[in-house]
Amino acid sequence: MSEYSSYLNGNINTGIFPRRFSNQIYFSDYAKFYLKYKSVYSIKYPITGEDNYKLNNRTIELRKNNYLVVNNEQDVECLLGNSEKAISIFVDPELMTDVFNTCRKNNEELLSNPFDFKNNVPMFFENSYPLKDNPLSRLLRNFSTSFDEEKRNSGKYGINFFFKVSEAMIISQQETFRQIKRIDSIKKSTKSELYSRMLKAKEYINDNWRENISLTFLARLVHMSPYHFHRIFSTVFKTTPQQYHKLLRMWMAGELLKNRSHRIAEIAILTGYENVHSFSKAFKKHFGVSPSNITTN
Repeated sequence: MSEYSSYLNGNINTGIFPRRFSNQIYFSDYAKFYLKYKSVYSIKYPITGEDNYKLNNRTIELRKNNYLVVNNEQDVECLLGNSEKAISIFVDPELMTDVFNTCRKNNEELLSNPFDFKNNVPMFFENSYPLKDNPLSRLLRNFSTSFDEEKRNSGKYGINFFFKVSEAMIISQQETFRQIKRIDSIKKSTKSELYSRMLKAKEYINDNWRENISLTFLARLVHMSPYHFHRIFSTVFKTTPQQYHKLLRMWMAGELLKNRSHRIAEIAILTGYENVHSFSKAFKKHFGVSPSNITTN
């Protein structure tokens, strides 16, 4: 298993990519390109701007503060994007399988049958994910804050880095698969399709949290009946779409108050409340403190 990294700039063509990826990290700077290739396990992360990818005839819009997870042996089509800074991390399937199975077994099992992996190969849910408080997001954020420095020192990425990436990918997908498992369906394809639609609805709420979003609109967005959508969303995320929207607004209100970028009256309007009094009452019920306490601390 090789250890390799590369810095890419300007126009990219297939000639500078290896025939097979293996534990590599690419730093792209103002790179505009179209490319088709068969990937190993990989992560795509635009630090600025956005990129578009096609997996299994499904186009995925990958925006800033989101990353894409790709499985081994996946045909990837990179469509023209406008990211100014981005990274792509490729992990050798042998290394990923080793980490995956080691994480699932105890030391006794590993000593008794160190190479008994059978057909236990990791399969990730390929999708665009927002950066959260998980190991993979924390690892990717480091590139956001020190892209140029990391690019200059790209030769430092050895086998330990790819072990960390593999472990972070596995840990970060645990909640995803717990959510998928909650969907009551025999067919895996049905579970995946429904979960994709729930993520689309959730992403819309995240992007438009200031707006008043109706259940009917969200259901239409993902081509489902209102009741069916409401039931699956509530099952997957353990909260209704309306409750999620309300909680997100409260969280955003808290962030705005901490940043002191808006007055309380402005935040009340942004979060959909008619006046400061009703907003303050809801905020205190949720956080246990009034908005004024946060702005004065």
